[in-house]
Formats: sequence, C-alpha cells, structure tokens
Amino acid sequence: MNEERYARRLIADLDDSLKTLQPEVLQRLEASRERACELAGRHESQRFRGAGSLTLADWVRHHRSSVAGTMLVLVLALATVVWEYAGPGNDDDTAAVDASLLAGELPVNAYLDAHLNKWANAN
Repeated sequence: MNEERYARRLIADLDDSLKTLQPEVLQRLEASRERACELAGRHESQRFRGAGSLTLADWVRHHRSSVAGTMLVLVLALATVVWEYAGPGNDDDTAAVDASLLAGELPVNAYLDAHLNKWANAN
C-alpha cells in the first residue's frame, strides 16, 4: 500500500471519528491542542534564543566523559607531583654521606651523627 494513500485514509478515518465525539470533548481537545502549540512555540523560541549560551553545568553535562577523563588525568598528575616532591627519600642524604665516606671526605654532619660516633668509638 502506498504511504500517501495510507496517510489520506488514516486522516479521513480520524476526521470521521471526530463527528462521533461529544462537544465538550471536542472543546477540551481543542484547548489542549492550543496549549500544546503555545508551549511548543515557547520552547522553540527559548531553544533558539539560548542556543549560543550554554551554562557551565549544561556544558559539563554534555561533555561528562571528557570532563571525567580530564579530571582523572589531573588527579593522577597531582598525585605524581606530590609523590615525587613530598615523598620519602628527598630529605635522606644517606647517598651523599656514603659517597663522602668512600671518597674520604666526611662532612660536618657525619661527625655530628650519633650512629657514626658510636661506630668510630667502637673501633
């Protein structure tokens, strides 16, 4: 069956069924249609008026997977920076003292260290 012919037949059937409805039902249907058209017109005008200005919340909602990925990368980068600069080992000068001991040049801190003095007095 042709789509146009089907659509015409459907419209004719709907028009015929309108004749069997009571007048108050027709009035309510007409009022509902007018309200729907008015709301649709308002919605369209708001959509076109605000199309260029997305709020931050709308933008985040629209791009939530990108925002989540970016936030994850930022958190991992921050954790790496904190781990590197505030982690253990940066204030430990054991390697420098060991190198000085092997070179025969002891820094002043080595003489002040209680553990080294205890070892030196034992020998």
